[in-house]
Amino acid sequence: MLSRSILVSCLCVLLFNELAFCEDDDEDDDDPYTSRDPSKREPSPCEVCKFFATELKTRLKETGKNREIIETGHGLEKKKRFAYLTSELRLTEALQDPHVCDKILQYNVHAERKGSNRYAKGMSETMSTLHGLRNKGVKVELGIPEEMWDQPSAEVTKMQRSCYKLAEDYEELIEDWYFHHQDKDLMNFLCADKFLPDKKFSAGKLHEYKPRSQQPSVC
Repeated sequence: MLSRSILVSCLCVLLFNELAFCEDDDEDDDDPYTSRDPSKREPSPCEVCKFFATELKTRLKETGKNREIIETGHGLEKKKRFAYLTSELRLTEALQDPHVCDKILQYNVHAERKGSNRYAKGMSETMSTLHGLRNKGVKVELGIPEEMWDQPSAEVTKMQRSCYKLAEDYEELIEDWYFHHQDKDLMNFLCADKFLPDKKFSAGKLHEYKPRSQQPSVC
């Protein structure tokens, strides 16, 4: 039984080494956005903006069929009527009720994937394998309590913090898009045209960013 436990522990180490440290021509151990070392890896500005835009668009889509007319004013005040669909209330609720960046905590690191696909909702292949072993009665040692297996990783919590800062720093631009430019994709309007160029200027080297003419998508 002891030898079996040791074997599984070794298997876990091998799985993490294979999936988290796989070779990539673009990986640079000194760059926090591409490091093969999970303890050094950080979500890139591109990834942060991509998932912020994804979650905000999802929130807005959920309320996109609401044709409610809202009336404001009390007593003798002149009543104002406006459509919820184009209202500031709808944007505020999408951003803050609860905060859109809280959705980031639903993502997991899928170390076997490349680029921004590294982050996705759902259990990673590695954790799925380990859960399967545990459910079969195999003792699996990860060096952390079992109840913490499915907690958000350090990478994901860093992304959430960066998401909060993005939402705060670019609040006016997000409002401008919502009220005047919804015909443009938020990923391009916010991420490619403003957020990423700003980050490239302030942070120097940014692997994920290229002009849109050179790539089919932002990340």
